[in-house]
Amino acid sequence: MNKFRDKIKDLFYDSTDFTIILLVILIVSGIIAWRLDLLFDKHIDKEVVAPTQTVEESVKDSDKPSVDFIEKEKLKQKGTIEVSIPEGTSVDQIAITLQEKGVVANKFEFLKRAEEMGATSKITHGDYKFTKGMSLEDVIKKLSKQ
Repeated sequence: MNKFRDKIKDLFYDSTDFTIILLVILIVSGIIAWRLDLLFDKHIDKEVVAPTQTVEESVKDSDKPSVDFIEKEKLKQKGTIEVSIPEGTSVDQIAITLQEKGVVANKFEFLKRAEEMGATSKITHGDYKFTKGMSLEDVIKKLSKQ
């Protein structure tokens, strides 16, 4: 009788183990399938047409150059780069933004030089205009308002 009871108990424990393993596999697979779209998301910016506009109206509006666009093009021709730094932006994120805009060639060199100058805590938010080819020191001085 004890052998029979032990076999029933072993069968119950084994089936419980297999059920838990299967449940864990299903949960992990579900989470991976749910978040899989993030792996293939290319962050493509698409212009969204407002629901009150027809496609024709949207095309007509896009044919007209905006005043801001014209001003930005004039600044590009002069070799000026505009950068807007929102309040609360970290120095690392500022360095990335400056590199993306072409103000600095290397964000790591910018961070290293800002640290050497003791300006990492003095860099402030705001709208800045930089000229192409500015030295790192000049960029840091402008950002820290020295």
